Amino acid sequence: VKQAGQDKMRDSCTSAMSAMSAMSPSGVSKVDSMASMMSTPGSRLRRRCLAFGAILAYVTSGLTIVVINKCIVRDSGLHAPALVSSTGALFTAALTRILVAIGKVHVKQVDCRPWEFAFRRALPVGVFAAGSLCFGNMSYIYLDAGFVQMLKAGTPALLLFVLLVLRIEKISPLGGVLALCMVSGSTLATLQQPHATLLGLLVQLASMFCEVLQCTAVQFFLQQLGFEAWDAGYYLAPAIASCCLVISLVLEWPRIIADQKVWLLFNQLPLLCLSGAVGIVVNLSSLLVIK
Repeated sequence: VKQAGQDKMRDSCTSAMSAMSAMSPSGVSKVDSMASMMSTPGSRLRRRCLAFGAILAYVTSGLTIVVINKCIVRDSGLHAPALVSSTGALFTAALTRILVAIGKVHVKQVDCRPWEFAFRRALPVGVFAAGSLCFGNMSYIYLDAGFVQMLKAGTPALLLFVLLVLRIEKISPLGGVLALCMVSGSTLATLQQPHATLLGLLVQLASMFCEVLQCTAVQFFLQQLGFEAWDAGYYLAPAIASCCLVISLVLEWPRIIADQKVWLLFNQLPLLCLSGAVGIVVNLSSLLVIK
């Protein structure tokens, strides 16, 4: 009986060791990740609080920058939407690179050549963002600021449609119904607007379409590639600023010089700096919301 008990114990130890040796590293990592998730019950609460704070900051800064850009582009007569759009990206790029240079922020290294990353990942986001910002600020010339915000309510529906077509996300029936309600509200607002022009509506539609493509590209950058908000500010903001400045140099500066409105640019310098400072909050909070 004693010998049988020893044999049984030896067999159980052997089977346990073989099971441990057969366990793959991925299985071990899954177990570790599950254990870490179970050991941090407050992570979900912190994530929700961060998301709520990012949404609140985005809404507040977004409304503020609308008023500032309207004062620059429409009220002052400085019809340079691309130049105004570049301030937020310039300030964001400068802030992130200063923080990285002094060691306060660490960014993720790219997994490809710099030129390949710049042209294949950063440049498309810059082009779409520049189109969204430039067309969006241009719409203030032809439409009222409040009416522009009503039209922007249809952007989430267009974004859900693009995400569904590209199979990036699965859209729930409730989300689809809410998106249709937003589109219906924007349609009713358009029909009741007495000062709406066809050119202004086309400009705002182009801005919404570019914004949808930008959000889709940024979501792929943040969620699929695993980058963080600071990484996006470090890598994408320079591309956005460069695209806006190129558009401004080609299309806006010749007209500003011909109309002798360079003095107007210097007069609006405080508001341009304020737009850039608020643009930092808009850009980083929007990246956190998408993340």
